[in-house]
Amino acid sequence: EILNNFLKINGYTRVFYNENWADIVINKYKDVIKNAKGATIMDMRCPLAVDTVKDIIEKDQNIIFPDIDPILIHCAKEISLREDLKDGEKIIITPCKSLKDMGNNLRMDNTIFMTWLEFLESLDQNIEGNVLDNTPIPLGFFDSLDVKKESISGNDNIESYFRKNKFKNLDMIEMLYCHNGCHNGDGVIK
Repeated sequence: EILNNFLKINGYTRVFYNENWADIVINKYKDVIKNAKGATIMDMRCPLAVDTVKDIIEKDQNIIFPDIDPILIHCAKEISLREDLKDGEKIIITPCKSLKDMGNNLRMDNTIFMTWLEFLESLDQNIEGNVLDNTPIPLGFFDSLDVKKESISGNDNIESYFRKNKFKNLDMIEMLYCHNGCHNGDGVIK
């Protein structure tokens, strides 16, 4: 309610997506895992984590980086193309600069991506928020999959894990670059 009032006062309306993109994305991963033939599947939801891994591992490793967009990108594509929202600019708020850059590089019509902090700055607002103890985007997204997997958060943990080649003999690696989740992203934490 506080967010909706803040947006309304500043001339914005909160918009929701129609499709259940979390379920759609998890099913895409199920399909990739089913056809992986012993390869380890990387979680593609966090662009910064993916880039970190790609910088560390050698190309001949038995790893698959599936062509699956992060859930936020799926939601943004739907919102960008919706007929009922065709008139007017859409702003997609991200928890980090890497998701913002990924989204803006797609050049969707009338759609721009901003971090929360950039959005506040564009409104000349300086709202002190509470630091969350729990993230709305935690590790555990893939817990429903019956596969051998590891979940890792934090840049140092990801780098250490892959430098030690601990990923071998796993079906999947879930990764979030920010320690304990996206609520610690550079787009929401000063």
